[in-house]
Amino acid sequence: MQRTTTIDYYGKPAKLTADATLHAIGEQRPYFSLTGEVQIPRRRDCEECGCIHERILATWPDLADVAALHLSDIDGVPMSAEADGWYWLAGYLGVARTFTGRTNRHGEPLPDSTEYTSATAEYLTDTPLAIFARHIRTTEDEASRLASRIVRATVRGLDDPDALYEAWARECESMRPRWKAEADAAIAHHGLTVTR
Repeated sequence: MQRTTTIDYYGKPAKLTADATLHAIGEQRPYFSLTGEVQIPRRRDCEECGCIHERILATWPDLADVAALHLSDIDGVPMSAEADGWYWLAGYLGVARTFTGRTNRHGEPLPDSTEYTSATAEYLTDTPLAIFARHIRTTEDEASRLASRIVRATVRGLDDPDALYEAWARECESMRPRWKAEADAAIAHHGLTVTR
């Protein structure tokens, strides 16, 4: 699905184009993609392009569901859901763990390290909790409650990163039906089709 309109771009008229699709490359599962381009007439290069969600949503707020699903697979599962979710959750909880060479139950490699340091934090504009919440598409309050539930599900709490990870993996797996429902709703609402 493509949308185009004219916007005011710093005092100049420009064409804003947004593309929302289920993109497929090779044999991989199709994934949600929302990208855009700002083009000033008679200029060769675009002024902005790519994942410009703020610009797109300022014009078409109804695309917020597709923006939230950006890079999630056709079933709504966020890219590297378990591994990336664990990285941000571990950062929020203040635990570090190395998983060199290990994979999750879906065969995706786990990060070599989930060590979350002050050097990592200085580059962020959001907290690990906020990023974790966006990654799993929930509120920060719900993400905080989920983190507490994960800690309570282990015998030694924050002193047992392996058990925390396993509790997170179970929670992550339990989110799949919700993610699928969100994906199905966005596909139906916008009439998205797979493009190659």
